[in-house]
Amino acid sequence: MTQKMQGKGLMDRRFVVGAAFLSVPAIGVVGFAAQTGRIDLLTPVLPDEGDLAPVSGVEFRGMPAAPIQRQAFFEGVTLVNIWASWCPYCRSEHGELMALAARPGIRLFGIVADDTEDKVAEYLRGHGNPFQRLSIDHRRLYLRAFKQRGVPSTYVFRQDGVFQHKINGALTPDIVAARLLPEVQAASASA
Repeated sequence: MTQKMQGKGLMDRRFVVGAAFLSVPAIGVVGFAAQTGRIDLLTPVLPDEGDLAPVSGVEFRGMPAAPIQRQAFFEGVTLVNIWASWCPYCRSEHGELMALAARPGIRLFGIVADDTEDKVAEYLRGHGNPFQRLSIDHRRLYLRAFKQRGVPSTYVFRQDGVFQHKINGALTPDIVAARLLPEVQAASASA
């Protein structure tokens, strides 16, 4: 192999290593910006048609839990929890959801992913229902529009129906205090 060819191979390797070294932070920045709503790549939005059926047999404060309806997102700042009765992380955050639902001014909607009506109703009858509105997203209208992956996740929407913040994973007292409630306040201030 000639010296010129060896030099070209070394330059090609340097270019590949340099490009890889620079692309990792760039991908991280784009991913962070998309996750936090700073760019629209992964920003959750409300679906164009978003009325779901109620989950029968579930009550909220003595009345049947209302279904998820797109228009309801424009009635105030809204927290949306995506969950499933079979999910251990969803079960672990249930006490936090009950505490949130007891707070004045909190509107908590539940969207169930990959579950059955009977199992959801049984779980909520046994553990309490924190959700003012509750539906199973069989057609994945909200799950697709929210770019949802995995359960649980909690979203904050402003009164104008615009996404404010998302928390992946189970809620804990620390996460609620440090991340969720400040985002609810910010969403309320922008309304």
